[in-house]
Amino acid sequence: QIISNKMLDFFKNNCIMKWNYLWMFLCCFVCEVQGQNNWYSNYNYIESFNEGVAIVRKNNKCAVVDFKGKEIIPLEYDEIKRIDRKFFKVRKNSRYGLFDKEGKLLIDVNYEDVGNFVDGLATVKRNGKYGMINESKNNVVPFQYDYIDKLSEGLILFKKNYKYGYLNKKGKEIIPPIYDRATPFKLRCAIVTINNCEFKIEKKGW
Repeated sequence: QIISNKMLDFFKNNCIMKWNYLWMFLCCFVCEVQGQNNWYSNYNYIESFNEGVAIVRKNNKCAVVDFKGKEIIPLEYDEIKRIDRKFFKVRKNSRYGLFDKEGKLLIDVNYEDVGNFVDGLATVKRNGKYGMINESKNNVVPFQYDYIDKLSEGLILFKKNYKYGYLNKKGKEIIPPIYDRATPFKLRCAIVTINNCEFKIEKKGW
C-alpha cells in the first residue's frame, strides 16, 4: 500500500513536534536540577547523602542539609558525626548534644559526651562521670559511673571503681561491679572475667 505525501508530511511534522516537546522538557529538567544544585557551592565539603540528608562543612563549621540544600541542623557546630544512621552527634565549644535526622534536638549541647537513644535511653557524660537520660531529658541513671554502655537486651553494662557490673532500665544495679572485664548481653549471654578467669553468664529472671 502506497503512503501518500500528505500522510508522510503528517508523520514528519508529528515527529518534529514530539521531538521539540521532548527537547523543551529536557531543558527544563536540566535547568531545575542545576538550580537545585546551586547550593553546593555554598560549602567546602558535602558528604554522600544517606536517609535524605548529608553533613556539610564551611569555614570549619558543620551543618546537615537535605537534597534542596535546606539546613536541617544549622551551620554552627565544630563537628557533626552520624550515629546509627538516624542520629547526629554534634560538638560545639567542647560540648556535645544529639539531633535526629529531621533536625530535632534530642539532647541539649551541654554534655562532655553523648550516645544515641536505644529503647528510650541514652548515655551522657557530665563532670567526668556517665549517667543516662530518657527522651524527656530526665536523668534516669545518676552520674556516678566511669563508663556506661548502651542498653542491650534490657541490661546496661557499667564500670565503677575499675570493676564492671550491670544495671536494669530503671538504673538499679542488678549485678554488682565485681568483674575485671565484661561484655554487653547478647543472645541472653555475656562474657565476664575475674582474676584472669573468663566465663559466661546467662540472663534469666532480670
